[in-house]
Amino acid sequence: MTQGAALRLSAALGAALLLQGCVAAAIPVVAGGALAGRSTIAKPKAQEVAPAPTPALPAVAEQLEQPEVRIAETAAPAIAQPAGVEPGLMAPIRARGGFEDFLEYAFTHSATPAPGELQQSAILRDPAALDGERIPCGMEDAAVIIDLDPADGVFTPARATSGLAGMADMLANLRANGVKIAWVSGLSALEAGAVRSALERSMLDPKGDDTLLLMRYGDDRKQTRRNEFAAEHCVLAIAGDAPTDFDELYEFIIDPANATALEALYGDGWFITPPVLSEE
Repeated sequence: MTQGAALRLSAALGAALLLQGCVAAAIPVVAGGALAGRSTIAKPKAQEVAPAPTPALPAVAEQLEQPEVRIAETAAPAIAQPAGVEPGLMAPIRARGGFEDFLEYAFTHSATPAPGELQQSAILRDPAALDGERIPCGMEDAAVIIDLDPADGVFTPARATSGLAGMADMLANLRANGVKIAWVSGLSALEAGAVRSALERSMLDPKGDDTLLLMRYGDDRKQTRRNEFAAEHCVLAIAGDAPTDFDELYEFIIDPANATALEALYGDGWFITPPVLSEE
């Protein structure tokens, strides 16, 4: 090999080695740049997907809870409404009544009316007329009717424990004054023995002297029993915890505005009272 050729070969080899070193040196730089680039991009992405700050959650919870409180406060008064009572009739019913008023009214009106005067009964002359006109009494014995059933069903004689405080003595005074007492219930007449036991146990009718108005057959009604009793007695007053205890017409009233004439009877023959027997 000539000296010139040797020099050219040596130069070529040196250039090749020099290029390899440059490439090798460039790889870490590129790799480092790529990693650095990834690191730089990753940080903004992590910030973008981060969840919303938690302090905003309580405000949402308050917005969700508040309507529930308002609904509860609005709905509460409806719980006190007795079954069978039209909304338009609630005011007069709550304003007049009570068992003491019932007994006082019966005691006061049990006296023989003055000559030429007629005692008004608590029985409507024509329920469909919705005029509040009542049947006048003749010479019949004075009487009262007390409904034993709660507004949502019939009472359970076996569970009845005691009557309202002081009620036994007040009823005894009525009997002593010649007023007959009738107890009405939707129970079958076959339950008469159990009803008697409950009234005796509670001291409301300790001697079993009072009349029971129970259902005698399948389609018998309280209204029928009240009317039959009223045909032989002057029913001065009726006590119950729902308007249907006075007359079944309340089951058919659509517009309370048509029955405003009946409001005058509350506290004047009709008395809304709590259930007279407590059940355990």
